[in-house]
Amino acid sequence: QPPTPSDQTPSPPPPKNKKKKIFFFFFFFIIFFFKKFFFFLFFFFLKKRCGGGAKTPPPPPTAL
Repeated sequence: QPPTPSDQTPSPPPPKNKKKKIFFFFFFFIIFFFKKFFFFLFFFFLKKRCGGGAKTPPPPPTAL
């Protein structure tokens, strides 16, 4: 008995699952990017207020 085509080719995953994976990847990437971006803005703001920030060392990056 010849095998049916469904047996030969693996069934593609449901599109819903793929969309969820892409969404989670984008979500993680955006959070990671904005974390770095906000820290950069925060340090820039601190430097401006301290007048260059040469006197005081920058705070340790805790949540990088």
